[in-house]
Amino acid sequence: MALSPPASPTTGQTYTANGRTWSWTGAAWELVPATAIVSSVAGRTGTVTLTSADVSGVVPSTTTGITGATAITNIVSLTQSSYDALGSKSATTLYIISG
Repeated sequence: MALSPPASPTTGQTYTANGRTWSWTGAAWELVPATAIVSSVAGRTGTVTLTSADVSGVVPSTTTGITGATAITNIVSLTQSSYDALGSKSATTLYIISG
């Protein structure tokens, strides 16, 4: 399902879709970590590091077997002029030009 965050968000504004919430930092949409108290995950107990396989609906950025590929860890929606004004771009950020 495609995401459609607000084109002109205010700092601190949140956007929720597909059971996940993002918060606008003033420069990017950052995923708000889900918090929960659990006793086990997929049969594992103690300190557990979640993977995309542990959470339904997550689409991992898989680069296995793709030479030169980089996983996407951040998605940003911004105007063309804001994109052009960025001093440097991140290889792990997907930039969506809006407006």
